Amino acid sequence: DNNQAGAVAAYLVGKMLPKRDSKILLTLSSNLFDGEEQRAAGFKRVITDRFPHLGMVTVSEGQGLEHSTYQLVEEAIADHADIEAVYSMGGANRSILTAFQDNARECKVYAAHDLDKENQELLSQGKIDFVIYHDFRSDARNLCHSLLHYHGMAPRHTATPSQIQIATPLS
Repeated sequence: DNNQAGAVAAYLVGKMLPKRDSKILLTLSSNLFDGEEQRAAGFKRVITDRFPHLGMVTVSEGQGLEHSTYQLVEEAIADHADIEAVYSMGGANRSILTAFQDNARECKVYAAHDLDKENQELLSQGKIDFVIYHDFRSDARNLCHSLLHYHGMAPRHTATPSQIQIATPLS
C-alpha cells in the first residue's frame, strides 16, 4: 500500500521536524511511476491535515539517476531556503545528500523509500534517518501460496498486502 507508506513517512517526518514553518523536499524519479505517485499522495495528505505549518516542494523526472537528480535538487534548494527535510521516493539518495552538502545546506530529517544496498549503507552511516519499505518476502510467500492453490496443491489462501516496515540506523 504505497499511499499508506507515504502517509507513515509524513507522520514521522512531521513529528521529527521542529514546530515552525519550513518545507519538505519530495523527490520522485518520475511522475509516470504509479507507486511513487501514490506515496506522494499519502505523504501530502498527512502533511496537509496534521502539519499545516509544513510546506512541500516536489521535484520529479530525475529518473533516479545521480546527475539529473542532483541538478533538480540543487535548483529546488536554491529556490527554497526553508527546505529542511527530504522524503525521497525515487532513489539517487547519495546525489540528493551531496546537493545539500555542496550547497552548505542542512537536512534535519531524511526519509527514503526501499531498503536497497545504497539505503542500507546510508542508514548505517547515519546519513538518512529512516527508510520505509515493504516486506517482499511476505509478498513472495503470498504469491507462492496463490500459485500452489491455483494448481490444486494447497488450500485457498487469502493474500494480504505486505506490511509497511521502517528501518533506522539502529535496526
